[in-house]
Amino acid sequence: MRNSISFYLVLLVLKLKGKKQLFSQVPLDVKGLRKDDVKVPRGTFYKSRAVRNFEVDGFKVTALESESMGGRLMIYLHGGAFVSGPGLHHWNTIKKIHKDTGINIWLVDYPKAPEYIVDKANKVIDALYQKALGVYTGKDIILMGDSAGGNLCISLTQRIISAKIDKPALLILVSPVIDASFSNPAIKVIDPLDPILSIDGVRSANELFAGNKALTDPSLSPIFESVEGFPKVIMYVGDRDICAPDEIEFAKVLKAQGVDLDLIREKEMIHIWPLLPVMKEASVALNDLIEKLKLKA
Repeated sequence: MRNSISFYLVLLVLKLKGKKQLFSQVPLDVKGLRKDDVKVPRGTFYKSRAVRNFEVDGFKVTALESESMGGRLMIYLHGGAFVSGPGLHHWNTIKKIHKDTGINIWLVDYPKAPEYIVDKANKVIDALYQKALGVYTGKDIILMGDSAGGNLCISLTQRIISAKIDKPALLILVSPVIDASFSNPAIKVIDPLDPILSIDGVRSANELFAGNKALTDPSLSPIFESVEGFPKVIMYVGDRDICAPDEIEFAKVLKAQGVDLDLIREKEMIHIWPLLPVMKEASVALNDLIEKLKLKA
């Protein structure tokens, strides 16, 4: 199947914006990466009564909620190499999911490096999940995350299962970071083909988030922790993404444990492709996910 013109337009925009160059710097230029952060989204929807803000442990959560509370909740953990975000693509994605499915969504602007390390982020995320359990049962909770946020979703699920508390019904992972060390030799082959990420820059960001921990610590690299008892997983993988080799290994681990896995793998696609604006392939992928979510209504 041929890629759309919009796909090549996105590649051109990424090149003109210097994304690959930015992610190739060591140490990673955090300030430069944060230029695309959107902390307060604009537009009529985000000023409506459907949106409210609250805090968990001092960190902002934006809630997209239907007038009639209840139903299902999606906790969204955004990507950004553990140092930045959320971005406009995150706000647009959760708005569309909420409008098309009626699912309530909480997006948390969790602690990030270099100001904070992984332990602090996990503490806030755990507190948010506990707050969610005060309103919803696990069977009505969905965890969704892209890139670094996908990593945090996996490790959250592992902590939930270890603690024997009510686990979520579904885990949606978009180009998740599986192993923060990026030591898989297959990644080096993909690095020149990836138009966004580069091993050295991403690894340097991971080191900021790790603090004194090794990058292979399970809190940073969930592939080294058990996935036994995991709920259903939907995972999006693009083969032109340095995260892909670890994602494929993670898929094997999930299947070996009997986890219900829906793996959407596209040969030509790039990092977080279902979330990217303009691109036809992104729209198709996101609409397909929305239809899957509607089936669970």
